Amino acid sequence: MMIDQLTDSDFPVVVIGAAGFIGGTVFGTLLERNIPVVGLDIKRSDYNDAVQIADILELDQLTQAIPENALIVHLAGPVAGSFGKGLETAWRLQVEGTGNVLIAAARKNARRLVFGSSYHVYMPFDATDSVDEATRIPASDMDPFGSAKLVCEHTTSAFCAHAGIDLVTLRFGSVYGLGNCSNLMGELFEACKSGKNVEIWGAGERTNHYVDLDDLADGCIRALSVAPGLYNVLDPRQFNIREICEIAESALGVKSTFRTEIKERPSFPKIAGHKFIDATGWRPTPMELAFERKASQIQGQFAA
Repeated sequence: MMIDQLTDSDFPVVVIGAAGFIGGTVFGTLLERNIPVVGLDIKRSDYNDAVQIADILELDQLTQAIPENALIVHLAGPVAGSFGKGLETAWRLQVEGTGNVLIAAARKNARRLVFGSSYHVYMPFDATDSVDEATRIPASDMDPFGSAKLVCEHTTSAFCAHAGIDLVTLRFGSVYGLGNCSNLMGELFEACKSGKNVEIWGAGERTNHYVDLDDLADGCIRALSVAPGLYNVLDPRQFNIREICEIAESALGVKSTFRTEIKERPSFPKIAGHKFIDATGWRPTPMELAFERKASQIQGQFAA
C-alpha cells in the first residue's frame, strides 16, 4: 500500500502512545493528512482530545481498543531517563507492554506493525566505528533503555514472523522538537523561551545522530508502506554538542557555556541512514533550518 492510498484505506492506522512526545506528533500528522487513525494512550492528550484511553499493560483493554486489520504504529514506552528512576517499572512498560501489543495485534489480525526502537542499541560501539542495520549488536556495554529496545526488536521480529504480521522496525536518532524534548535540544528551546544561558558539561566534543520530530513523524507514516525490515531513521550527518550550540546561538539567540573540567559521555558511532532514505524518499531537514523553524514557532507562541 502506497502512502497516498492510506486516505482511502479500509485498514485504519492505530498509533499506540498517541499522547506522547513522538506519538502525539505522528497522530496529529495523520489527522492533518486525513488518514483514518485511532490514537491510544494511558493518559489524555494535552493537545488532542481524540486520543482514547488504553493501557498497554492491560491486554484485554488494549485488544478491545484496536480495530480489525489495523496498521499499528507502536510508540508507547518509557524514555531513556526513566530507567534510572525505576528499572523494574520502566523495563516492564517497554518489554511486557510490547508483548501485549504483539498479542493484541495478532488477535485483531493486524496487517502491519511499525515498532519505534532507538539508536541506543548501538551503544556498544566506539566513536571510530561505522554501523548500519546489518551490524551484529552484542548484548553488552549498553544502557538499560537500549537493552530493553534490543530485546523488543528480537521479540517483535520472532513474533511477527510466526503471526504473519508485516514488521517495520525503526531505530530513531536522538529526537528533537518543541514540547517534552528530553535531550540537549529541549534545554536549548526552553532557554530560547526564558532568555537564560545553557551550561554544558564537558568540552562539547560528544557526537551523535539526530532527527527532527516533524521529520520523524513523516518517517513513521512512510514506514506504513515501505518494505518490511529494519531501518535507521536519522540525519546521516553527525553533530557534536559544540556545533549544536553554535546553531542554537545563531538561530535561537541562546548562548552556552562549557564546563570543560567535567568529563563528557562517550560519542556514538557513525550510523548509516541511507537505507530508509533510499527506500522511501524521506529526507531529514538540515538542523540549521529546523532550528530556524523552531525559533519562528517559539516566537509565535509568545505572540499568541
